[in-house]
Amino acid sequence: MVKMIREKTGIQIDLAEGLEKNLITTRINSNEPDIAGELAFLCGCKCETLVKGKHYRLYEK
Repeated sequence: MVKMIREKTGIQIDLAEGLEKNLITTRINSNEPDIAGELAFLCGCKCETLVKGKHYRLYEK
C-alpha cells in the first residue's frame, strides 16, 4: 500500500522492520492531508514525520 500511496501522492512512507508484513485492507482518500497518520492508526503503530507533507516513517510502539 505504501508504494501505491507514493505513486499517487508523491508522499514517501518508510516501514520499520516487522511492519512490512502488516496487511491493511481499506479505502483511504488519497487527498487526505494526514494519510500517514491514518495508516498508523489502522495498523496500530506510530508515525514519525521526516519531511512534512513528503516523507514519513511508521514504526511499532
